[in-house]
Amino acid sequence: MSYKVKYKYEFPVDEFGRPSGFYTLADVPIADIKVLERTGEVIAKNIENKMLKIKDDDNLATSVWVKADDVEILNPDNYIKNELWSS
Repeated sequence: MSYKVKYKYEFPVDEFGRPSGFYTLADVPIADIKVLERTGEVIAKNIENKMLKIKDDDNLATSVWVKADDVEILNPDNYIKNELWSS
């Protein structure tokens, strides 16, 4: 089962607040570093460090490792904790 999530991650952003640097193909300078809230899908887990690898919905080439505390599952079920944190 795939899990849709909302996550918070610190991205370099351009002057318009969009992810920049390695997270875009646009040749726009980085203006700041900000924590953005975005949506995506869980594609991997790291049980030891309690982290999830998230594939971004808006930029399918972007996937980032995020602390589980910064991830909100949008389609939870009764077995999610067992599935995400069991080996």
